[in-house]
Amino acid sequence: MSIEKIIVKERNITGKEESGRIRREGFVPAVVYGLKKGSVPITVSPKVISGVLQSEKGINSLLELQLENSDKTAFVMIRDLTVHPITDRLQHVDFQRIDVDQKVEKDVPVFYTGSPEGVKLGGILQVIRHQILVSCLPKDLPGKLEFDVSHLNLDESLRVSDVTVPDGIEILLEGKRVLAVVHEHEVEAVEETDEDEIEEVAEEATEE
Repeated sequence: MSIEKIIVKERNITGKEESGRIRREGFVPAVVYGLKKGSVPITVSPKVISGVLQSEKGINSLLELQLENSDKTAFVMIRDLTVHPITDRLQHVDFQRIDVDQKVEKDVPVFYTGSPEGVKLGGILQVIRHQILVSCLPKDLPGKLEFDVSHLNLDESLRVSDVTVPDGIEILLEGKRVLAVVHEHEVEAVEETDEDEIEEVAEEATEE
């Protein structure tokens, strides 16, 4: 199991003023918490985090943090990121401690490959779920999942029960859940962004 090790610095002072100073020096304030242990404020290099986010597993990467000039380490995953709304610069990182032997539940981005047969006949592919919740060991958590939709004809759906995922990964959705559908004609837009409501509209369209 290949795990990237990141060197971080522990910080003894917290607060808005201190966070600003840390950013001016080219670092990012962060915190480590979880596993019923106290939270530890740290600083981390934004370039290192950028590299993690651009890696194959991205934000779902399993990391090992090590305090600078110390043998203290912790397995973590990125729980949350705060980005400046104007500059897009990284402002803060939340790291959650992980037990590598315990399964985690996390959303994974989904990408759909291939050109559906129904689209070639003039239909429209509607993606219902752009991410799905999975359960697996941290080392098995993928950065993304890809599902082939090239076989879908007009008014056909791709459901959870139709797809295959790598060993060790469980999709935490019912098998009947729709992931994508090919409509013969454009479906009326749904104002709400809730995936379940969009899915219901797609179901009704394919049953017409």
